[in-house]
Amino acid sequence: MNVTDGQLNIDLGPTVDEGIISGIEVLFSAYPPTPTPVQTPTFTPTNTPTPTFTPVAPPDLTIWGAPGMDPGHQTVPDNQTVPPLPTPEWAAPAWTPVAITTDVFNDSTGPCNEFFWTDLYVYTDTAEAPLPNEAGVAWQGLGGLGPNTGTTITFTHSFTASGIHYLYTQADSFQFVQESNENNNVSEPLTVTIYYAGPIPTPTYTATPDPTCGSISGTAWAWIGGQRVVPTERVDVSLYFGTTWIETTQTGAEGRYRFDCVAEGSGYTAIGTLEASDGTLYRGSEIGIGVLAGQETSNIDITMYEL
Repeated sequence: MNVTDGQLNIDLGPTVDEGIISGIEVLFSAYPPTPTPVQTPTFTPTNTPTPTFTPVAPPDLTIWGAPGMDPGHQTVPDNQTVPPLPTPEWAAPAWTPVAITTDVFNDSTGPCNEFFWTDLYVYTDTAEAPLPNEAGVAWQGLGGLGPNTGTTITFTHSFTASGIHYLYTQADSFQFVQESNENNNVSEPLTVTIYYAGPIPTPTYTATPDPTCGSISGTAWAWIGGQRVVPTERVDVSLYFGTTWIETTQTGAEGRYRFDCVAEGSGYTAIGTLEASDGTLYRGSEIGIGVLAGQETSNIDITMYEL
């Protein structure tokens, strides 16, 4: 007899013959209780935070106030007396180089890493003001400007007519820099009276092309701040034959230069130089240029790098 779980009752009683009952064997098989299931913990993965990208603010080039001049050019109007303190006026002679300053500022937490021009403008009409991509009478280049950083630029200009003139400056005049605000690049005006007209300049003589000589032309480029500026105007390009200097010209608004009436021969070198107002020099050259009489040697492109 096998008993699993529970209770086994055995009643023993005498038989008819009242014999003794013996030799009964009871076998018990013990089975362990059913175990309680152990709960397996569930693992909840931790979310990896997504990195937050904070974009760098674009630069914002501005001009502080109006252009400035040496205090020696301040005058007191004839119709004002002291006291009260008179309002200074500005006056300068014609045909005399005059230093004019302007303060350029990057009003942004982001840096300006691009090269840009700042131009000086002189008008005789109060209705005139600088426009984008308008060339001035003088200019200076900057290779960049740090965040919330300013600098003072100095121009040299000679006035050629008497009367009242209105001076402006414009930062990033040719819009090389992508700014957060493109409408605050122009300064306030400075009114200056020019009091001596001076002589009339001698007209420039234009020579008739010589069929026995040729010409050289090309474009000047500059590698500035990790980018190739195209094209680069206002570059001084000098032409040499061997080590002998021939002439120097300046690139125009399209970065183009040209030398006319160059004697036939080989071994010419064209060197381009661009100087920023902070003194940084960019220079490049093309060597071994050949010239044939009556023909133009074109596409002599110059790429300049920072020295």
